[in-house]
Amino acid sequence: MKVEIDLNDILGDEEGAETLADSIRRQVVDSIKAQIKTETARKIDEAVSQTISAGINEHLTKEMPALLASIMDAEFQPVTRYGEKSSPTSFRKELVKQIHEQMQYKKTIYDSDKNPFTLAVDETVKKNMDEFRKEFVKKVDAEYTQEVMVLAIKTIKDRLKITA
Repeated sequence: MKVEIDLNDILGDEEGAETLADSIRRQVVDSIKAQIKTETARKIDEAVSQTISAGINEHLTKEMPALLASIMDAEFQPVTRYGEKSSPTSFRKELVKQIHEQMQYKKTIYDSDKNPFTLAVDETVKKNMDEFRKEFVKKVDAEYTQEVMVLAIKTIKDRLKITA
């Protein structure tokens, strides 16, 4: 703990009402009071914050499943941007509808128009086709090389008139 004593306060006292010991004692007590006040306030703030956080977490853990279920099943009536109302629905129904719509493969011209499912399918097909193409080219090259070697050997033997 750090205690500061203002010598100007001690030496500058012209009235003489406070002795040197009283002045030091007063300054030490004021300094200790200020430190205790700030430390106590900080500890109180920490304790209150921890208590509030724990209470909120406990309450959310207890109430969130029921709240989510009620939100998912609560009915609402969608309105278009022009104010036209459609039939009542729930968040759960709309979520299922959107999942079904997004899980359809839709071939489009631009990648930006593709839905995530189409992008995933296209990426998987491209990856598999690239692997197939590499393997196919490797096998064709090997077969072609083998046939060219056989033909070259046969041609050389025919030109040199070697029989064996």
